Formats: sequence, structure tokens, C-alpha cells
Amino acid sequence: METNKFDEYTQVNTLTWHLERNGQLFKDEYYFRMKMFYPHEMDILLDNSGLIINNKMGDYERSPMNEKRGMQIYVCGRV
Repeated sequence: METNKFDEYTQVNTLTWHLERNGQLFKDEYYFRMKMFYPHEMDILLDNSGLIINNKMGDYERSPMNEKRGMQIYVCGRV
């Protein structure tokens, strides 16, 4: 099971994982912090890094990136 707490100011998502097996919840917890980027911010970061965005996808099936997709996948090349 996973819980998320997103800090809009820092754009950091704090995840907590609780593991379960056969209906039994373990008491161990695992914490992760993940910096989140809005698509326009990623465009700027990649451009400032000297990369050209060749394609943007919202999932591994190469669907277009949009607000309903859970991923941001970029295919980039060099300038």
C-alpha cells in the first residue's frame, strides 16, 4: 500500500510504502522522496541542457502526454 504527500512549494512528493502479504500488513515502512517536474519545466531544463525534444509520451505504449497519463517520457537528441 502507498500513501503520498505532495508539497506544492518544493514540488517534492513523499511516498510511504506499507508492505502486505496474504492479507497481513508488515510493520516496516519505506519512505521515498521524489522531485516532481511539470512538463513545461522539463521542457526548459532539457532545452537549457542542450537537448532537443524529439518526442514526448505519457506511457510505455507511446500515448500522447497529457494530464490523464501517469508518466512523462522524453525522447531527446543533441543540438
